[in-house]
Amino acid sequence: MKFEDILQQIGDEHRYQKFLIILLLLPTSFFNVFFEGMFLLSTPDHWCRVPELEHLSFDLQHYLIRPIDPNNGKPSNCKRYQLEYTSDLFMNISMNIDDLKRRDEKIKSLLLLTNSTIETLTDIECNNGWIYDQSLYTETAVTWV
Repeated sequence: MKFEDILQQIGDEHRYQKFLIILLLLPTSFFNVFFEGMFLLSTPDHWCRVPELEHLSFDLQHYLIRPIDPNNGKPSNCKRYQLEYTSDLFMNISMNIDDLKRRDEKIKSLLLLTNSTIETLTDIECNNGWIYDQSLYTETAVTWV
């Protein structure tokens, strides 16, 4: 006897099927409240959007855009270097992330070409929106806003 034959004998929508739905789905729906916040309200890593550098990989954008926050030593999410990213230096850049052995050394060498140093660079607030890291979450409530 096949499963389809058993369903024909039992019927499609009787007490047994309704009981299974109530038994299995109703208790699990209460737990959704505890887990949905983790997926909907989590904030993925983000950084300032610089349209002139969108042709570069995300890793390379991290190195060229995000200043290090002196309070916690992590790259800033809400500020970027105040540089002229439309210059030929940044438009024709073709570095591989593997070549970036040390972040500060590579940035210092780039800044020497622009007559700046990391210490003299000023940080500005993001003015073109943000780019979100979508490796963990594709969309959350934070990325919709």
